[in-house]
Amino acid sequence: MLNINNNSSEALSHCNEDLSSSQSVYKIDTKFLEQVSLDPSIKDLASNIDKFDSLVTVSKIYHRLCKTLRYDQAAFLSLGNGAKLIHEVDKHRDPRFISQVSIDRNEVICNDFSVIFAKLALSMFPNMLLSIRETYTGMSNDVMHISSIVDGTDIGHLEADPLASFTRSDFLRARLGLLPIGLRSANASISPDDTYYKYHNWNDPSNLDKLLEIIQEDIRSFELPAVEAASFAKGALRTAIGRVGYKVRVSNCEHDNNLVSTYTLTGLSNEEISKISLSEGALKNFN
Repeated sequence: MLNINNNSSEALSHCNEDLSSSQSVYKIDTKFLEQVSLDPSIKDLASNIDKFDSLVTVSKIYHRLCKTLRYDQAAFLSLGNGAKLIHEVDKHRDPRFISQVSIDRNEVICNDFSVIFAKLALSMFPNMLLSIRETYTGMSNDVMHISSIVDGTDIGHLEADPLASFTRSDFLRARLGLLPIGLRSANASISPDDTYYKYHNWNDPSNLDKLLEIIQEDIRSFELPAVEAASFAKGALRTAIGRVGYKVRVSNCEHDNNLVSTYTLTGLSNEEISKISLSEGALKNFN
């Protein structure tokens, strides 16, 4: 995400397309990219990739990044707090911070993902054209969502947006062993959501404990990071019990530096059925 109140971003240059009142596209400022020096462990993600097919190469770079990076917990927790969110966004726009991202220090948001993706793609294909799309989110302080646009002779026009949705982000899908859906040609339709395919046919909504056990097993077996785990639990619960008209409300907080998510399940008459918490990969039913 990006706050554009302050003359947009140093990472962006002249706006070359005004798609609508809610979107703008900018060319990436190469001078800004030069201020970012990728960590060697991130540079290595582009190694051992054959450049014979540029589309395959860009796809592999994208997929490797999605498997390596995770969403920043502090930024996730600040989504409902304008001042804190702007602080987190500004941090992830700083070239010094982006330069510190590594396979061990791997928390990012859409801003630094786009910069890292651009650096790696350009390291393989220097003549490739890259742009940034800002999409209005409706959040306070004019915070924008950032995605990338790639143009090349052999690949055509691609859009890269791994974080369009937390519950079906490519950070999550890559860890679940599913194909990425955020890298696609500009006019391609959005793929059907198969992120929660195993929960679509859940046929025992009354057996909540069994459902929580299965969700927890998935979170742990796929070693999902905190934000991806919280998003997965939300998506799985909504998929499984939504079929019978139940709803899931979610709130998030931090306790002892850990993300704690609370899922409130309500019935057809909006009565509370159960309250569930997720912390450090463990789901607990309070009812």
